[in-house]
Amino acid sequence: MYKYDAEQIRRGEEAQIVRSFVMNHLPYMTLAIDYAKAAVLEDYTVLILGVNPISIELLKQIVTMGQFDGRKFSAILLDEEVKLTKSDQRLLNQLQVKVYEMRFDTKEFMQFLRNESQSLKQIIICREDPQSNQELLLRIESLFQQICAQSLGSFANLYRPKIAKVFPNESLYDTKSQTNPSVLIELLAIEIYEYYHKYCESLVPWDRLEEFEKEANRSPAMHLFTKLALVGLKVVPEEEVGLSQPIGSWSEYMDYIGPMRLEQLSKLEHMRWCAFYRVNGWTQLIPDEVDPRVKDEALHQHACLVGWDELPEISKRFGGDYQKKDRDGVIHIFDFLKNLNYSIVRMK
Repeated sequence: MYKYDAEQIRRGEEAQIVRSFVMNHLPYMTLAIDYAKAAVLEDYTVLILGVNPISIELLKQIVTMGQFDGRKFSAILLDEEVKLTKSDQRLLNQLQVKVYEMRFDTKEFMQFLRNESQSLKQIIICREDPQSNQELLLRIESLFQQICAQSLGSFANLYRPKIAKVFPNESLYDTKSQTNPSVLIELLAIEIYEYYHKYCESLVPWDRLEEFEKEANRSPAMHLFTKLALVGLKVVPEEEVGLSQPIGSWSEYMDYIGPMRLEQLSKLEHMRWCAFYRVNGWTQLIPDEVDPRVKDEALHQHACLVGWDELPEISKRFGGDYQKKDRDGVIHIFDFLKNLNYSIVRMK
């Protein structure tokens, strides 16, 4: 196995900050869950305050992590001055993200928050100045305290979104520390990459992969925690299991998941995969009778960018089993974590 080098993460500090932040604020954390069905029970709407390279990358990660079967995902970007590159504008148009330009110190902004308060699940403050982030956080917290105080009954906090802030100019974690989520994500990504390429005659070493290929493996590594959470499980280092009841074997893990939830989580994995490729500019490849390729890397097209129920037809056309690939991503979660000395335990 390739040995993890903290310097590799340090060289991509912005991406590291985004991954670390998203891992601590995954979309499922704001939503009601039906653990028996591995399903969320609410739509997810996020408001990101600040338009800059980090907030755009943050949006891409949240879109990828926030896909849930039968539930609507929506996002809003807002800043006092909005300047977008052509590629960012295309991305936002494709994702149907609403973009607003509005001063934060105005009644208009406060009224906007009031109007959106019942639909928002999460507000993320991601401006370039840490001090302005803190000031904005305090103003928004004060507003929602007023909204809750004006509400009647026991549901006063029902529509209060989770509020978090990102400091783009600060490193959130020591890159060598195991408390840094990016460390575990990197190791899991390597495990996933090596599993899916174990039969390749010439395996390209991790440190020689293009960054897009690394991200394509980091994405399922990050989503692994959402899959487990949707069935009432979480990840802990083996030495921290304590009095928790760990899942002791792969067979116990599979018995716990069960056939119905395995299918649901596999479907979610395909939704994540599609979202990842789409936010990175890929589109559906229409099969050609002459050209048998399932993807065209030059044109950023892939035939599997379709719904879950359409995959069997794609499998027949190209001679693979593409639903199986998604199921494998769920089936081998236990092994990926066990290889890194992590355990799966039941949530209390």
